[in-house]
Amino acid sequence: MKLLRENDVWDVIPEPVGSKIVASRWVSKAKGNAQGQAEHYKARLVAKGFSQILGQDYDEIFAPVVRYDSLKLLMAISACKGWRPRQLDVKTAFLYGILKEEVYMDLPEGSRINGMVAKLKR
Repeated sequence: MKLLRENDVWDVIPEPVGSKIVASRWVSKAKGNAQGQAEHYKARLVAKGFSQILGQDYDEIFAPVVRYDSLKLLMAISACKGWRPRQLDVKTAFLYGILKEEVYMDLPEGSRINGMVAKLKR
């Protein structure tokens, strides 16, 4: 929730009349160590987008990926500096996309307010 608030993911607004509200839920996972014991727990909020209908609720699906030119530049810099490239995972990568459509989602469990929904920005 802290990252969602810091990244200004939604506005809390009164539920618009006649709008489709996408449900949300928390998905949790235990991350284990080499012995298989739970070391820490992770949770993420997901919107149940499968309830949306193509052409009615959205027009296209787009997943931004790295530009090939950018990857080539990073590899060239690594080679010049003698660096060994490593894998990088951006935890909040989904937050870099801005929504053009109006998408309304139930507020997450634990922060629900009667009659209010989240208008997604990202």
